[in-house]
Amino acid sequence: MLVQFFFGNIRESDIKRSHKSIHEMMLDTSKTCGLELDLKTKHIHYTQNFYEICTIDYSSLGHDFDQFIDRIHPSDQKRVLDTIQSHFEVSWAFDIEFRFKNIFGEFIWLAMTAKAVSDKDDDELTHLIATLHNISEKKAIEQTLKTREQLIVQILDSLPISIYVKDENGCYRFFSHQAEIELGYSRNKIIGKTDFEFLPPQQARQQHEEDVDTSRSRKIIINEEKICQVGDEENCKWFLRGKGPINIKVDDYQQTWILGFLVDITHQKDTESKLIDAKDVAEQALKAKADFLSIMSHEIRTPLNSVIGGAQLLMMNEFDEEYRSQIEMIHHSGVHLLNLINDVLDLSKMEAQKLELEEIPFDLTQLVEIVTKMNQHMVQEKGLYLDLQIDPALPINRKGDAARLRQILLNLINNASKFTEKGGITLKISKSTRNNPMFVRFEVTDTGIGITPEQKQKLFNEYVQAESSINRKYGGTGLGLLICQKIVDLMEGSIGVNSKIEKGTTFWFEIPLKIDTEAADQNALGDQASQEDQKKSKHLSILVAEDNQTNQMLIQAILKKLGHQSVIAANGLEAVDALKAGQKFDLVLMDLNMPEMDGIEAAKEIRALDSDVSTIPIIALTANAFESAQKEVFEVGMNDFLTKPINLSDLGRVLDTWG
Repeated sequence: MLVQFFFGNIRESDIKRSHKSIHEMMLDTSKTCGLELDLKTKHIHYTQNFYEICTIDYSSLGHDFDQFIDRIHPSDQKRVLDTIQSHFEVSWAFDIEFRFKNIFGEFIWLAMTAKAVSDKDDDELTHLIATLHNISEKKAIEQTLKTREQLIVQILDSLPISIYVKDENGCYRFFSHQAEIELGYSRNKIIGKTDFEFLPPQQARQQHEEDVDTSRSRKIIINEEKICQVGDEENCKWFLRGKGPINIKVDDYQQTWILGFLVDITHQKDTESKLIDAKDVAEQALKAKADFLSIMSHEIRTPLNSVIGGAQLLMMNEFDEEYRSQIEMIHHSGVHLLNLINDVLDLSKMEAQKLELEEIPFDLTQLVEIVTKMNQHMVQEKGLYLDLQIDPALPINRKGDAARLRQILLNLINNASKFTEKGGITLKISKSTRNNPMFVRFEVTDTGIGITPEQKQKLFNEYVQAESSINRKYGGTGLGLLICQKIVDLMEGSIGVNSKIEKGTTFWFEIPLKIDTEAADQNALGDQASQEDQKKSKHLSILVAEDNQTNQMLIQAILKKLGHQSVIAANGLEAVDALKAGQKFDLVLMDLNMPEMDGIEAAKEIRALDSDVSTIPIIALTANAFESAQKEVFEVGMNDFLTKPINLSDLGRVLDTWG
């Protein structure tokens, strides 16, 4: 305002050369100083406050124009002289900033506004009048801000991510060096432009809509996007892209700008793609493995059915002790081989994460007593004892997967028996030390050979026993303990071992078993043999669909021994025809894998019949122990499922249930 007043309201003809004019008095009382240059003599007159404002000693600064110029910073001198010279050509007021040496030898910043005027009637320019401000503080602030801005830019440019800033009009205000590299745009060509000036229309609209949305909602947008470099559609990368609102104060007004970033995730995407491919390969390998195990299970179980079933059939007859011992040896060997097959199948299910736990009510005491009875004969043959200890304060009515619990206990007792030559085995059931009444602790302690600390580290590894020499001496695949551990883990419990060489070993595990407060009248798990003894078997007429002649003979013999009549159908088609012909049967035992028509198709045909025979109970017989086979059986309307080799007690249960 002062400059405008000084130059805008005084006519040139009114300017007097008096050094004490009213204007000089005004300058003396303000933060603005002045000078007057006689263009002819090059003499300069300074206002009184010039020396104070410019921190210059009166005696050190003469009145010659050249002396004034000498105090200007060498880098600024030519610019100042050129500006003054060009002013004489246009006779307009001009502004210029330059550095000026003060009394301390330091350069201060001055802002000068000047105009050439005339005190003659012919308009000849005679004087240059100027006002000056000390703007050193302002320049220092500007330099601080500039340094800070440069530091921020350098930091942002050094980051391995692309960063940009847009103002409220969508114009780019910042574009990092990494953004230049990744996106192929020059910073100089981007700054000040909007997306519509260099992006394809559709992409520009998308960016604009996102900017508007995030500004209004005040939310951060993050997504993944594939972006190609400009002019190179094949050079594309994947980016994690995000943007959000930031508040910026511009001319005392609050504005919402957009801060955006892009992170190159091409490597992660490639890795992710490779992992997906690897997962597909692994799943195909698991499927191939499952198919192989299914086929091998069927091929091994089929002859085992004859071995175990035949042995069971012979054991129902009266023989002297020597013959019975030989028959029992055949039976035990067959059962042992069957258990090995089951271990492999169980492990396969666990690896495929297809093993599901049941939750049924059962009597804990009854379960462990059955386990003890099942192992009593094996232990006694080695001259060992098998003791059972149950905490009387332990609630016995529980809920859980009784079959899997029994499997763990059988594995641990069998393992203990295998490595114990004298003494015996103790099965102890008690409350867990955890502060949770659901957890039950099981301990299987033997007086066997013991395990070293080094051997303990290998116990729960796949296909590994403590030493290979132990495998040769005691047998086994090394799967039993691994399966126990996986089942316990699936139950969200814990398992471990304590042992001393030549003193014995204790395998323990703790699992949660819900307390059955309702305590059903009859436990889901019962002593099947005892139940069968209490039931009086019916005499049934049974249709057996089985293509294997050995199995035909065996099943017929077993059914005859149990007091039932049977008719053989060599495949599913013959079974369906027999039922269509009106033959009366109480139930059907249906093998699944047969020529002409398999068991699944036969069951569908039977269930589709119009007559009452469509409701006849159908029991599946198969050497395929996989759960997928069981699921398919029930989906087509079969009533129950028996896995080969056929267990006599299981067969009796099924016949009593559905006969």
